[in-house]
Amino acid sequence: MRHSILIPLVLSLGACKRDAQTSTAAGSAAMSTLPARPDPCQWVAADSVRALIGPLTGSPTRGLHYDDPTPERQGFACVYTLAPRPEDIPTGEPNTVAIELRLDDATAQEAGYRAGGALAAGLAKQLNGGKSVTVDTTALHRDGWDFQSEVADQFLGRIGHLGVFVGMRAVPHIESSRIRRLAALVRDRVPDKPFASSHPQNESGDPCKFITRPEAEAVLGKLAYAPFRSTDDTPLVDPGGAGCSYYAGQHRIFTIKPEMEMGRQLFQVATGAGQFFGSAAHLPNQSADTLEGTWDQAAEGPDGTLYFLKGDKMLTVVYRTSNLNIPDALKLVNIALKRL
Repeated sequence: MRHSILIPLVLSLGACKRDAQTSTAAGSAAMSTLPARPDPCQWVAADSVRALIGPLTGSPTRGLHYDDPTPERQGFACVYTLAPRPEDIPTGEPNTVAIELRLDDATAQEAGYRAGGALAAGLAKQLNGGKSVTVDTTALHRDGWDFQSEVADQFLGRIGHLGVFVGMRAVPHIESSRIRRLAALVRDRVPDKPFASSHPQNESGDPCKFITRPEAEAVLGKLAYAPFRSTDDTPLVDPGGAGCSYYAGQHRIFTIKPEMEMGRQLFQVATGAGQFFGSAAHLPNQSADTLEGTWDQAAEGPDGTLYFLKGDKMLTVVYRTSNLNIPDALKLVNIALKRL
């Protein structure tokens, strides 16, 4: 369900959707960024992987994704093939561990794992005679991650906008602690810098004029870079992008995207898709109508993206990748809406 329903819906939802003293277009063009499509095998040497999960066969290769290690020259994942072991059960497939960085949709992917947790909580409640079962969520936010979760053959760790995914195929038992250490090793090798966009835009206007750097720093703390334009509601640097991102360091980024026309239609699409997604995934109600501020309507998508309608203009806000709580995020939202 996570792959056939949840992720496409969240990704399609995302598709719908200057600092006052400095030109952000020029600033973002001159920024030092990480490449849009980095080689996924550059982060961790094979020797380090071998020390964690055991002997390997050959050099690591690129594969499609963390959950599909099919060889692909321009693939998104780095695939490590384990050497055969006496206790292995023949399956006709090589034993592989694949690691992938997700740069612009980690919270959307995370929503699938959260949906699984919601389903499990619902089942536990039924088994407990209709009474809610207390769940310890502290493990989701430890070891340097803003969120982490794992199932039998997959692990997700997210810090800011950066997601590290590990997938295993036909692998004999590997201690989960080793997989978590492997993901953390990759995370800690990624430089603390913004990534460039692989889909540059050429949008008019300056989306960074709605929140100045001093205003952002009053909430986010000192920024590592001046506010920069980004592709739509992603954190990826784009001198002609329709969004504006505020990089607070450690891959934590607050992003806004103003829509200056057709806001009502866009809001309806975002709200409808979010409700359909949440219902299909058995997620809690994602409505943000109870929030109070200078907007006419507000809604929350299943991946935590916030949508605010004011007249016929809409503001999309990605706050979860900044690690802000909603009250602090709304301080910046209200600043932007006054200028929308």
